[in-house]
Amino acid sequence: TLQFEVEKAGKYEILAALTKAHDYAIAQFAVDGEEMGPQIDLYHPQVIHSGETNLGTKQLGAGSHRLDIRIVGKNPQARGAYMVGLDYLKLQTK
Repeated sequence: TLQFEVEKAGKYEILAALTKAHDYAIAQFAVDGEEMGPQIDLYHPQVIHSGETNLGTKQLGAGSHRLDIRIVGKNPQARGAYMVGLDYLKLQTK
């Protein structure tokens, strides 16, 4: 669980930049308890950057919010370390 701040209330597209690797998990993201986007398989045979992944759009009030990352499984090819790497979270006004 990570906390992030929103300066101005509004509707935001929520983007996450992630790492993919041979020992990474399948993850489900949630903002303030609401699941965002589909489960994301972070397996890749080499360590790579995912690019920006769109988690969805959400109305956010000004102030603190919570990003939860829940590990829900692993790709059959992945080593079972069940890791997740969040490089950054980006909010874009809609």
